[in-house]
Amino acid sequence: MDSKNSFPERIKLLKAVAEQLRDLANDRRRREVRDISEELHEAAEVIMTEVLHMEAAQTRFAARKNGRRQTTRASR
Repeated sequence: MDSKNSFPERIKLLKAVAEQLRDLANDRRRREVRDISEELHEAAEVIMTEVLHMEAAQTRFAARKNGRRQTTRASR
């Protein structure tokens, strides 16, 4: 997954994954357990990746707010 996605793109991705999970839950009786397991694993990976990106962003924003930067990148 590209770590350069904007927040709106990440929100769109998370909404799409949530919709897939909802559809998966509604369709669970008609599908094989293996298919469901693989889709749940993929969804969990997407969500965890995005959560980690958001946590890192939150840390950077907090550092800016406190006047001390934790990274050497220039401000945008």
